Amino acid sequence: MSNSSLKKVSSYLMLILGGLIVGFGLMTMTDENFPARGLASLDLKQNWQTPMVGKHLAPLRVHINLPATLPERDDQELVVTGYVNLSQEATGAIQYKWTLPEGAILIEGHLEDQLV
Repeated sequence: MSNSSLKKVSSYLMLILGGLIVGFGLMTMTDENFPARGLASLDLKQNWQTPMVGKHLAPLRVHINLPATLPERDDQELVVTGYVNLSQEATGAIQYKWTLPEGAILIEGHLEDQLV
């Protein structure tokens, strides 16, 4: 490489390096003008609610809560909680019935009932 081509390459490198330094300086200056960004959900002081999916305006909603971990053996107890919610006033009693899988038994609660 000749001396003149080495000077050309070094001047390009200096130009690129200078551009990087100026760009970084401008970037840090503009970052100081804006507040720090973070996850919006961490800034909220309210409890997060799972968004309702499906027919959320339906007059009757059924929700089933399962535990975080399921039992490893068939003889272990599994606690499942079911909720039936009415979003409108009912004109009469609403009957419901839970159906358990074969071999499962109910320990506490009702498999059938009615909401008045």
